[in-house]
Amino acid sequence: MRRALQRTCGISYQAVSQWFTGETSNIKNEHLAAIAQEYNSTLDWLISGKGEMIVRQQKAGTPPPEDHTQAVAEIDALMAAATPRSRSALEHIAAAAASGDLSEDDLVMLEKIAQRLAGSKAVPAANRSHEKLKKRLRDDDTSTKPDSI
Repeated sequence: MRRALQRTCGISYQAVSQWFTGETSNIKNEHLAAIAQEYNSTLDWLISGKGEMIVRQQKAGTPPPEDHTQAVAEIDALMAAATPRSRSALEHIAAAAASGDLSEDDLVMLEKIAQRLAGSKAVPAANRSHEKLKKRLRDDDTSTKPDSI
């Protein structure tokens, strides 16, 4: 098994052995992706043990899955640069995303964070609720004005 993982990931036998002995606690995302692809497994199952272990067969006529090689490399770089606190948060988000546990509210919140970090002028939720209230009051004012005297 270790030799097969070594070939799949393109790394040394010693590195794979360290995974099994616990000498290393992190397996690079690119290696997890290679293992998932080679053994028809899901990243979610490899990372957290949740979700389906085996990827379902693709129906005839459906396009092949996207190649996520670039995204995996970017995530790997992000995780390497992250503080322990950030890394923990990112790992929880990744596990929730992989298992399909992110709600619509979670996705909206993550989009807001991404926009803020990208330097866009995302409007904080508190301000948006005030804007909604102002609009409602404005709309009420215009609908309750008496006709001309």
